Amino acid sequence: MTLEPSLNGHFNKARPMVRSVIVRGFPHHNDATSRAAIHRDSLDTRAFLSRDSEAGECPASKERQLALCFVRFGNILEAAIADSLDVVRFEMYLRNFDAWPPNNPHWSERIPDPQCRPTRHATRSEPPEGSSIQMVATAISTEG
Repeated sequence: MTLEPSLNGHFNKARPMVRSVIVRGFPHHNDATSRAAIHRDSLDTRAFLSRDSEAGECPASKERQLALCFVRFGNILEAAIADSLDVVRFEMYLRNFDAWPPNNPHWSERIPDPQCRPTRHATRSEPPEGSSIQMVATAISTEG
C-alpha cells in the first residue's frame, strides 16, 4: 500500500509517543514486553517479581523475595534515568498480606525521608507460582 505523497512525509516525521525501558540483566518472561515505558514525562512499570536472575526462580525466603523486588525496582529506575524521589505511586501485590510488615527496611532505605515517600498500596493477590510478591511503580521521569 502506498500513501499519498503529502501523507507519506507526515508519517515519516512522527516520533514515537512511548519509549520502552529495557533493563539489562533482568530475568526475562516469554514475551517481548518491556519492563517499563515512558510517555512524555510519565514512567510506568509492569509487575516486577522476586525472581533471582542467576537461579531463575524465586527464593523460598519472603525476606529475600522482598529484597530482590527492591533491587529490581532500583534497576528499572536506573534504566529509565529516574530516581526514587520521582516515584509517585508504588503498588505491592502480596500472596499473604499478613506476613508483610507495613514498613520494611528496604522501603525506608530506598526512600529515607518519610516526608518524600510516594503513595504505597498493598493488595492481596495471587502472584505467579513460587512468588509471594509483585510490585508496580509509577514515576515522573526526569528524562521525559
